[in-house]
Amino acid sequence: MDEYDEREDVEEEQEEGYDENADEDFNPDKAADEAANSSSSDDDEETAVAKPAPKSKKRKSEAVIEADLDSGDEATIKALPRKKRRKDAEDEDSGGEGGFIRTRAQRVLEKEERKHRKRARDGEVTVDVEQLWAELSSAPIGRAVVPPPQASKDSMDVEGEENKENEAASSAEDTITIKRRIEYAGEVTEVEAQVLRSSKEAKKYLAEHPEADPNYKKNEDKNESGLQRPLKRPSMFEPNPLSLVKGVAPEKLRPRAPSRMDVLMATKRAEEKIRAQKMSTVQKSALDWKGFVDNEGLREELDEYGKSKGGFLAREAFLDRAAGAREQAARNARLKL
Repeated sequence: MDEYDEREDVEEEQEEGYDENADEDFNPDKAADEAANSSSSDDDEETAVAKPAPKSKKRKSEAVIEADLDSGDEATIKALPRKKRRKDAEDEDSGGEGGFIRTRAQRVLEKEERKHRKRARDGEVTVDVEQLWAELSSAPIGRAVVPPPQASKDSMDVEGEENKENEAASSAEDTITIKRRIEYAGEVTEVEAQVLRSSKEAKKYLAEHPEADPNYKKNEDKNESGLQRPLKRPSMFEPNPLSLVKGVAPEKLRPRAPSRMDVLMATKRAEEKIRAQKMSTVQKSALDWKGFVDNEGLREELDEYGKSKGGFLAREAFLDRAAGAREQAARNARLKL
């Protein structure tokens, strides 16, 4: 007991005589760290040493908003710029449109484009809107009409003469003259008629009388003036392994002796040409009236009268329309009752 009491007295004297400020090696922070490290050595292996949090530089002396007037809009407005900056930073870090990773050059180019768009959007208007609207309003609607070229009198006269010649030639070529033999009351007469070349009657007549075609003589003249070499006639003793000789035209073959059937057909065709066409009384009267009109030159006058409203057919049609209108009016009156 005496030894224990002596030790306590010595420790108390040492503590009373110890000066912390005079001790150069004493560091209270270091001592606390050493004590913590010795007590939690296992925790230091799993967790890293936490860095001191940076001090916020924002001012804390903001005006306090009253509870009654706080709607929450101020916090939303302040959070929008931060959210936008965060989104732009994420877009720059993550990549461009479609999730593609952008290079540094692409990011610089996109920044320049955004700057130009911002300048164009926020800049002043350099176009005179009123002048532009006046130009658009003065423009004609639809396609521009190109004025036709002015032709001189000489060219018009020449074109008129050419048109007349072409019309006369076309009219002459479009119609042909047909000669027919007509038998009526025991008398045979020959009649000429102008018909269209495209008509069925004209085609039949040209098939029977090819010499009536005005182009027939032109074709004969061309054939007579041109040189034609006779085609090679195949021999019955000459082989033709390569089929070089395709054949001979029918008109170039040797004339064949006509058979009895050919003679009979030729005689029948000749009789049909000579034989006159029998006509009835109505057909004969219509033909006589047509010939009288052509001889007297009344065709134009009759055509004009037929197109006018004074014709018999026009008057009859007018009377029919008037009768129909009267019947319709009477029917409507009966329905109203």
